[in-house]
Amino acid sequence: DLVRGDRGAVRRFKQLERWRDALLSGDPSALEEIKRHSPEVDTGRIERLAAGAREAKGVPARRKASRQLFRYLKKALDMQ
Repeated sequence: DLVRGDRGAVRRFKQLERWRDALLSGDPSALEEIKRHSPEVDTGRIERLAAGAREAKGVPARRKASRQLFRYLKKALDMQ
């Protein structure tokens, strides 16, 4: 739990943030790293969410799309 200071949870959360940010910047190595970490993840969905976030118009739309990508990564990688 992040609130109670679980260091493992904090590390995983930070990793998810790094992957999200890399995906949003268009870094293809992020998707490869995610696939190595979790081969069963739906990379097509991740690519679509990342592309949607990159193409979103306006700050509110980009924030919302970025959050959707993060939530999907968290769920897909069983980080709840």
